[in-house]
Amino acid sequence: MKKLNILLASVAVVLMALACQPEEVEPIGDAFDRSTQITGTWNLTTATMVDTDAVRKGFPASVQTVDITTIVAGVDFTDFSITINADGSFSTTKGSAPIEVPDNGTWAFDNAEFPSALVLTSGATSVSLNIASFANITSGQLTFGLTRSFDNGNNFLRYEYAMTQAN
Repeated sequence: MKKLNILLASVAVVLMALACQPEEVEPIGDAFDRSTQITGTWNLTTATMVDTDAVRKGFPASVQTVDITTIVAGVDFTDFSITINADGSFSTTKGSAPIEVPDNGTWAFDNAEFPSALVLTSGATSVSLNIASFANITSGQLTFGLTRSFDNGNNFLRYEYAMTQAN
C-alpha cells in the first residue's frame, strides 16, 4: 500500500509538472495616443460637487455629493464646452457655467506616458483638471475633476464634470 501511495504521488507530481507549460503571450499592440483621443470638442453633461470633508468624516451620501448641473436659477453648467486642439491649444465656451478655467491658452498632460491630469495654461495661470479615467473615451465620454483646497493644502470640495465628445 505504501508503494502504491508513493507511485500515485510521483505520477501526480509528474502530471503537475507537465501541465505547467509556459504559454506564449500575444503582443498587446501599440500604446494608445491619449493626445489624439482627447482632441476635439467636449460638452459638459453633468456637474457634481463632492464635499470631501463630509466624505472624510463619513457623513450620509446625501450630503456628500450633489448634482449641481442646474441647481441654481440662471446657472447652467451644460453651457460649458472645451475644445482641445492637436496643436496644443484650447478654448472654452462658458456661458453661465461658473467653471474657473482659462478661456483659452495651451494644454498639456501632467505625464505624457501615463496622463492623469490635463493642465490648462494661459499666461501665468495654470489649472489642473484631473482625468478620472480614459476607459470610456473611445465611446466619447470623459470625466474631469477640479479640486478646491484651503491655503494649507487640505481639500474641501471636488467638482466632477462628465463630458461627452461632440460629433
